Amino acid sequence: AQPAGPPRSLLASYANYFEVGHNAFEFLIDAGQVEPQSGNVQLMSRVAVSPVHAKLLAQLLARAIAQFEATHHEIPDIGDPEPDLAILP
Repeated sequence: AQPAGPPRSLLASYANYFEVGHNAFEFLIDAGQVEPQSGNVQLMSRVAVSPVHAKLLAQLLARAIAQFEATHHEIPDIGDPEPDLAILP
């Protein structure tokens, strides 16, 4: 049950590092921060979603990126991410 009163604002966390893994039932998305000088990674959160919701998230992100680029500017590609920095096998 939600507490009475105005809804609480969600706290935002900056992330520049992601890991994505999956099994037969869910996708696991880890978000964190990588320290560029040392390469150390601090994971902050994990989101588990069903395959259907993972696909929905991918579609929502693609649409949001297209809208951003149409309104502001094209987002440059950073090249192919290193496999161990982007996707878990």
